[in-house]
Amino acid sequence: MTAPSLIIAAHGTRDLRGLATMAALADQVAAAAPAAVRLAFADVASPTLADVLDAAPAADAIVVPAFLASGFHVRTDLPRQAAAAGPRRTLRIAGAIGPDPVLAAVQALRLREAGRAEADAVLMAAVGSSDPRARADVRRAGRLLSDALDVPVSTALCADGSKAIEAAVERLRSAGARRVAVSPYLLSEGLFHSRITDCGADVVADPIGDHPALARLIVHRMRAIAVPAAEARQCSGDRRQPFTRARRAIR
Repeated sequence: MTAPSLIIAAHGTRDLRGLATMAALADQVAAAAPAAVRLAFADVASPTLADVLDAAPAADAIVVPAFLASGFHVRTDLPRQAAAAGPRRTLRIAGAIGPDPVLAAVQALRLREAGRAEADAVLMAAVGSSDPRARADVRRAGRLLSDALDVPVSTALCADGSKAIEAAVERLRSAGARRVAVSPYLLSEGLFHSRITDCGADVVADPIGDHPALARLIVHRMRAIAVPAAEARQCSGDRRQPFTRARRAIR
C-alpha cells in the first residue's frame, strides 16, 4: 500500500525570507518522513491547500498544520479548503503543532543565540487571535517557555496596528527590569516579526525557524495520526518527561 503524502500547511507570508524558511523546513521534513512531502499555505502565498490536494485527487493525504495555536485557520479555514478540494480516499488533518515543549526548547535556544542574559526579563510575543482557544494555547506556550528557561515569562499578543508588544516591554521596565528579551512565538520571518523587532526591547530573538527539531516534531505528528491510537501512544511513550524529550530533540 502506498503511504499517504504529507502536506505541511503553513500560514503564508509575502516576506521572501519567511517563504525560504518554510521551504527549508519542508525539505528537512522530506528527508525524514516516510512519505512524499508538499508545502501548502492557508493564506497570502501559494499553492493553497486546495491547490495541492487538487493536484493529486486520488491520493491519500495527511495534513499537518504548521501553526503554533489552534485558531481560525486550523479549526475552520484548512478543513474548509480540504472540503472544497472534493472527495478522496483518505484525508486526515492533524492538530496544530503548538504549543509543545520542543518548540519552547527551540525558543530558549533562539534567545540564547540572540544574547539574552540570565537577569533579563522575558516576554513572549505572539500573534493575536479572536479565538479564546488560540489565546489559551499562547498562554500555555508561555508557561512552557517559562519551564524551559526556569524564569517567569510574560506574554503579549501582537495584532494589526497594535502597540501591545511595546506596551508590555514598557510595563516590564516600569516593574524594575533593566533589560527585556523578547521571544517571538512565530515560525518564520514576516510582517509580525518585523513589528516585534521594533518593540524597543534590548534583545529580540529570531523566530523558531527551520530547526531540525521542528521537522522531527512534524514527522512525529504525521506518524501519530497515521497509526492506530494504541500504537500512537506507544510511539510517544516519553510524554511524562516533556523537557527531557525536548532537550534531546534540539541536539
